[in-house]
Amino acid sequence: MNTTSRRNWMAQSAAGGLGLGLAGAGAARGAPLRNEVKITRTEAYNVRIPYATHLRENMLQNYRRENSNRPDYPTWIVKIHTNAGLVGVGEGGQDPRPRLAGIEGRSVWELVHNVALGPAVMIAIYDLAAQATAVPVSRLFSPNPRPVIRQSWWSHSFRP
Repeated sequence: MNTTSRRNWMAQSAAGGLGLGLAGAGAARGAPLRNEVKITRTEAYNVRIPYATHLRENMLQNYRRENSNRPDYPTWIVKIHTNAGLVGVGEGGQDPRPRLAGIEGRSVWELVHNVALGPAVMIAIYDLAAQATAVPVSRLFSPNPRPVIRQSWWSHSFRP
């Protein structure tokens, strides 16, 4: 007879909301339980990445054609720390600091589908959720992710 403890049932129910169907996998590998993963500290860094030397002039010229001055690639890096010792990292173009206000002390699991937090914060939250369940991030979106993902990328037009 297969018996389920209250703790296992709650873990499975939490993962079911994510579409995981494998909630016990993280706990079995020593990952912290879902309700114990609370955000303790957040960090946000504004980063400006210079263009590679061989691309720089072409990138500057492309932006000048658009009446824009963009001498480097500006982005934000977010780090979210938890009481379980996990650190989630995310990256995005919008300033995440207003969205980080008020998430300390909250559970990672209550924030996992809150797209109002913006891209950088959400990437860090999904990173934490994956670490807490000891599964790849792709498993948070599908129990059977595709084995191969076709990559597409937008790029500037470059001179021959």
